[in-house]
Amino acid sequence: MGLAAFEAGETLQEIVHDCVRLANCPDLAFDPATKAEPIDGQIRNAPAYRWLLDIIRNLYLDHDWPFAIRAVTLNQISPICLQLPDDFWRVAYTDPLYALRPPERISLQHITRPQFFDNASLANNTPGVPSKFYISRPDALLYLDPPPALAWVYELHYFRLVQELLSVWEVPQFPHRDYLRQALLIKCYDDQSDTRAAMARMDLMEIWKRIRSSIYDTREDPQQQERNMLDPQFFNKVNYDD
Repeated sequence: MGLAAFEAGETLQEIVHDCVRLANCPDLAFDPATKAEPIDGQIRNAPAYRWLLDIIRNLYLDHDWPFAIRAVTLNQISPICLQLPDDFWRVAYTDPLYALRPPERISLQHITRPQFFDNASLANNTPGVPSKFYISRPDALLYLDPPPALAWVYELHYFRLVQELLSVWEVPQFPHRDYLRQALLIKCYDDQSDTRAAMARMDLMEIWKRIRSSIYDTREDPQQQERNMLDPQFFNKVNYDD
């Protein structure tokens, strides 16, 4: 069972209905084709639900949330290839992969695609103790260098991309529901050309500042810089292969 902060509280429906009531635009909560609440698996058909799902997704895409970090053991599908988890978005730390062979636990260096394919040990295909890795996101694979001479267990720490909700009855895993409600309310106001949108944006900024000041916990990651925790990601700092 997960923590109540992530699995209990307001459903999508409660957030949406609250916003369309305040903005006096109830039709935004309905599927235009049926003039009714959207059914499971088709909630994007209703504008307000679609906007709310996009708000949630963009929060996970654009920012590093400590509660979105996971650590998993990877499946090895070939001598040099590991399978990335389905919910992988980006690595959590500079060198987030560990090779375990008790009592040994070693950290592998995360390198770029050119660094990986220019490596002499890869060309020679000489087995040894893995010391580097490269991630190919389009293939959902992680490549090891050099090829391991012995069997290791590999542990990856990463930011997950939370799966999109499919039912109006589901609870968003993003714990700051006041932010979700305010961001959706702004979308509803904008759709109606409501002048209250300007004040709502100011309120959203205050909520965001409060989140920034409360989210960081040095006990979870004492090496992370507080000022960087919620800054938008700079993709040139990450070894992507898109």
